Amino acid sequence: MFSDRFFACTSGTATLASAESSRIVYKPPAQTSVWRSMRDYYIEVRNCSTDRTISSVIVTWDETAFTRSIDKKLSRDCLLSPTSIEPSSSVSVFLFRLKDDIRTEENKNSELGRESTFTIRVSGNGTNESTARFRYEPDKIPKLRKLWR
Repeated sequence: MFSDRFFACTSGTATLASAESSRIVYKPPAQTSVWRSMRDYYIEVRNCSTDRTISSVIVTWDETAFTRSIDKKLSRDCLLSPTSIEPSSSVSVFLFRLKDDIRTEENKNSELGRESTFTIRVSGNGTNESTARFRYEPDKIPKLRKLWR
């Protein structure tokens, strides 16, 4: 786990970084598809090195009822399959897409209708693991927020 000195927040962007390797960046989605009332939730994984490619980067999240439900719906085993990130570059990682009004009668008692807290982990060859905690709140817009502790 990293100390508080690695946290930064600028203009609505929450980040958690290791001093030498990768950084997880989350920007709450600002736009909604007007006609479908949908929001896409992403994180960005950034290589903080200016001279070294990070190989075998993989992104996963805790297995909770909520994350299992999303992964089953999207038929995936991890958020980002092993890839490489060039120096000072980043990759966008799709988390999920949900309607703003997800708290409907049909979802009230499902995983999508309940709050959930989970950790996203990023690891790569020769780097320390970076982690960030998030809270899914179905009655809020946006539904995902970065936790500071």
